[in-house]
Amino acid sequence: MFKITNGENYSLKAIHTHQQNGGSVLRSAHVGNFNSPTLFLAQDGFPVILHEHIRGDAKIYRPGYIKIDGHEFPITDRLALPLTHSFINEEVKEKIKSVMERNFQRPAQLHYESLKKLFPNNIQLTSQLFFEQEPFFVRTLEVLARRSPYLFANFVDREGNVFNLAEKQGGNSQLYIDNNGTKIKINNEQFAEMAHNYLKQTIEAITGNGNNPEGIVMESNLYILLSSICEVYKGRFGVERYRPNQVEVIHFSGVEMINYLIKNQKQAENNTQELNDLYETLRGEFKGMLPENLDFRLVPTDIMGKIVTDNQTYAKEINELIVANQKLSESYTIRQKSRGLSGEEIRQQILSLDEQAIRQRVLKLHDRISNLPGRTKKKISDSKEMLENFEINQKKIIGNLISTEIAVNDMYSESSELDKEIIEIRDRIARISTEVQKIEPAEVSQYDIIRDGRRLYFPETARELSQRELNSDWNYSMRESSRELKQEIQATKNNELCNEFKPKLK
Repeated sequence: MFKITNGENYSLKAIHTHQQNGGSVLRSAHVGNFNSPTLFLAQDGFPVILHEHIRGDAKIYRPGYIKIDGHEFPITDRLALPLTHSFINEEVKEKIKSVMERNFQRPAQLHYESLKKLFPNNIQLTSQLFFEQEPFFVRTLEVLARRSPYLFANFVDREGNVFNLAEKQGGNSQLYIDNNGTKIKINNEQFAEMAHNYLKQTIEAITGNGNNPEGIVMESNLYILLSSICEVYKGRFGVERYRPNQVEVIHFSGVEMINYLIKNQKQAENNTQELNDLYETLRGEFKGMLPENLDFRLVPTDIMGKIVTDNQTYAKEINELIVANQKLSESYTIRQKSRGLSGEEIRQQILSLDEQAIRQRVLKLHDRISNLPGRTKKKISDSKEMLENFEINQKKIIGNLISTEIAVNDMYSESSELDKEIIEIRDRIARISTEVQKIEPAEVSQYDIIRDGRRLYFPETARELSQRELNSDWNYSMRESSRELKQEIQATKNNELCNEFKPKLK
């Protein structure tokens, strides 16, 4: 079974431990300008594989451009071509000599070599990973080409023209059509060899000065499946490194991948089913060579992009923000324990009351309505009016009573000393996060790092927290500070001092 699970409960520390214990960890990206989370993960020693098939004008990674100091400029005149088929123009070659010394021919070469220069031990092309397991990889292609020829989704010719598979078809051949309506028919028995050759040619074109590649490009699910299996069995040489029943692969995911494998329910169900079917096909072919279950854990990196920085001072401020959030969470826990009853206990207690007892409690609360929290006054006022038709309104009355009793319990069982501490922490969070929001994190590229010897920083406390906890902390801090920031902007416009921010208690 190929099982996909959300890895948002993993911390960077836990993933490093998994890696040090021999577990498989990957970050897949595309050849191009790396974003800050991926640069940080590479700097931190995690393996990164680069998919080679991408157009120069693709929005993600902007591969037809070079980014320096947050600015970008095109490095090829033919942005619409696949990156392996375009060439760097002469004007740009002179411009990039100060950053990269070699005389590069293709944008793909420039991007790849810039990353290898920075991270020589943990950057490789996806095709290089496949060819480390070549006998297994070739046999896998043959098996899947027979079973699912539609997975071999595109044909690319030497000029860089991309022909898309017309539709899922039966028979012994598939029809491919380019944007001009030109058609090509390819026999199914050629798919495995043409996909194998295309990947081999991309290695030669990117790492050397090989010719433009021509052949079949596989669908993304096939890349996901093959990279996972090849990474798991990397260097095993027939010796079982893992338990035969369960293998875990941790895969750092960008926004797009986490969407089509987890968040978008319909897409996720379809992709999971397809990956599982393909995996079971391979298990049937390779017998005991593959584990019964391959647990593919997808760790989101979107929150990393918000807190990775090339400014050490900024990293310390973010760290202070995270620590303050942790202290606030601890204070809330202590306060909750100090209360007489939990919300669930109050709910169960009221549900056990008879009609007369419910009437008495509603009336008693209404007698002191002026002392109730603002949001509950209307509820208890409405409940008193509904007592005249108790049987009809019973459900509504009980619901109002439960929420009111919980609010009263919270209000009257709080410790004033503890509440003061909570307010102080929340004020501190608001102040720090307001300052953090004012600072725009630098858009660092691999070329900035090469040129200036810059490093990327990640708050130390953040390494201990899961991605879910980080997301929660960050969003809480930004939400708490947003009102203060708006007040400050408004105060500046009106030439008035901003009132001290006093957030309401939870």
